[in-house]
Amino acid sequence: MKSSSLSSGQDYEKVVTELPRWDDRTMQYKDAKAWNCAVCTLLLWVALGKVEIMGRVRAVCISGTSASCLLVNRCTLDVTQRADGARHDPLIGKMLLWNKQRPLDLYEDGTCCEVMCHQSNYVSVSLIWEGLLIREGDCLTIPMGDWHNCLKLGCDVHIRAFPPWLRNILGEGGVGLSHPALALPTWVVSPGAQIGTISPTVASACRMQIRMIVVAGTTNSNALFFAAVGTDPEYGTAVTLLGSTLAIKMLSWTFVEDAKWGL
Repeated sequence: MKSSSLSSGQDYEKVVTELPRWDDRTMQYKDAKAWNCAVCTLLLWVALGKVEIMGRVRAVCISGTSASCLLVNRCTLDVTQRADGARHDPLIGKMLLWNKQRPLDLYEDGTCCEVMCHQSNYVSVSLIWEGLLIREGDCLTIPMGDWHNCLKLGCDVHIRAFPPWLRNILGEGGVGLSHPALALPTWVVSPGAQIGTISPTVASACRMQIRMIVVAGTTNSNALFFAAVGTDPEYGTAVTLLGSTLAIKMLSWTFVEDAKWGL
């Protein structure tokens, strides 16, 4: 653990542990249950060993690698297609490949019951599974989309929706889904937006407050940016990061987009 004073004038403590480890022989890093286990192990470790820190925690934010995504049942959160840690295909390419290998599961009315889910969003929803904000009839609508992860899936952050060309690829013009939007995250929110409260089961297991807030996360590289520069960076601040790809993250006061330069 290390204390550091950030530019905002507030004092924060950074907690680091090497407790969660992956077993590369079994490719455990692909197992979504192992992701949850790693997060809960860290939370419990903090709760038991750093009681004064956990007492000040008011919200939990989970960030993850945007290339690590899977398919889950939209009503049960059961994993139907595991992540492939050795491949970093474009995310929509993953869905098309998965559908080619095995057509996406459909309900009797032809709607898709499988939905794309990013690593950070899967873990976040797992933490709040018993207390989701949105419920449609007897089926849970999984709120698992944040701007930054969904941006790489093709989401237009200007309108906060998936564009027609993407829905066409998944619809009759491509995969053939009758309701292609149902195969995509149903609720895309800003990183840091409240998506629910931690479930009583997880709160008890991890020795956390019952009403602990869970907020939407971001990509691992964006999380590393803020870890490196603090909570109040100046515009123009840039950090070199290694996530799914090697990139430079720079804070700008305006939106920058230029496909010629990969921006």
